[in-house]
Amino acid sequence: MMDKHGWIALGLGTFFSLLIGCGLMALMFFSNRSGHDDAADPFRERRKPPAE
Repeated sequence: MMDKHGWIALGLGTFFSLLIGCGLMALMFFSNRSGHDDAADPFRERRKPPAE
């Protein structure tokens, strides 16, 4: 059985793990949306936008 300090440590560890995970996911989505990841593969074909 855990005492009060164990529960506090478990709660804080869970909170900060979720905070870091959500922050990294947000950075990944923002990076993908801004186009910074496109230059990482110079051999990939560039798609032309569809004509209107």
